[in-house]
Amino acid sequence: MSPDRNRNTATEGEPRPRFEGVGVERYQIHTELLPAYQQIRRAIDNASAACAGISGVLHVGFTAPWCGDLIVRAAQELRSRHPRCVVELREATYNAAVEALRNEEVDLLVAELPVVGPGVIVGPVVFSEPRCLVVPATHHLAVRKTVSMEDLALLPLITAIGVSPVWRDAYFPRRTPRRSRRH
Repeated sequence: MSPDRNRNTATEGEPRPRFEGVGVERYQIHTELLPAYQQIRRAIDNASAACAGISGVLHVGFTAPWCGDLIVRAAQELRSRHPRCVVELREATYNAAVEALRNEEVDLLVAELPVVGPGVIVGPVVFSEPRCLVVPATHHLAVRKTVSMEDLALLPLITAIGVSPVWRDAYFPRRTPRRSRRH
């Protein structure tokens, strides 16, 4: 709002401020607020100018192929807003991707949670998908609508090698609520 505009206005339902006395008080308020207003205006103008000049390469890592489409769309949106920006994608295994983030080889990583460890800050969840069990059509679990972790505890599973214990336990827990240890 410009300091030159009428300062004695209110939105509907709000009480109107009253300026009693002569024009001296109004002049004093204007004089005192003008430097703050100008400083805020300069800060907004500076921020706008800084954003207009965004350029460079953003290195984005991801761990699952189904993340690729989402990242490509986000990269296209970034390019439309900031044409001097380039997004380079890097698909990697979970551990390699987390290491790339820690080593600052990628600026951003889209990965399955949990991701823990030094030098990693977990941001908001970008999207979520239900878990999926892949078995042959002839497998006895293939006809079921749902499969519990208890059901999986009875079966040998193909698991990822070299992932963090926290990640492994989130997807392939060694203990289940009813059974002490998974086979």
